Amino acid sequence: MRILVASALLIGFHSTMALADPPPPPGSKPVSELLQSIEKSPDFGYIDEVEWEDNALEVKFYTKTGTKKKVYLDPKSGEQLGGNQRRY
Repeated sequence: MRILVASALLIGFHSTMALADPPPPPGSKPVSELLQSIEKSPDFGYIDEVEWEDNALEVKFYTKTGTKKKVYLDPKSGEQLGGNQRRY
């Protein structure tokens, strides 16, 4: 019985680790610094979601008019990655 409980705990722990977001790439700027370029935009409303995806920072945000946008930022420079800004 103890082996079953221990096995279940290990499997549960292992599956939780697999769902964790990957860390930012080495040499990345702090997320707070990366978000400043979006927050300075005149039509910026508020940030909805931020996550690392394919070595880029994916940022979903709303404008002051309520339009939801998604942009990808280079984690080292903070620049928006070409053409990835889109409404959805």
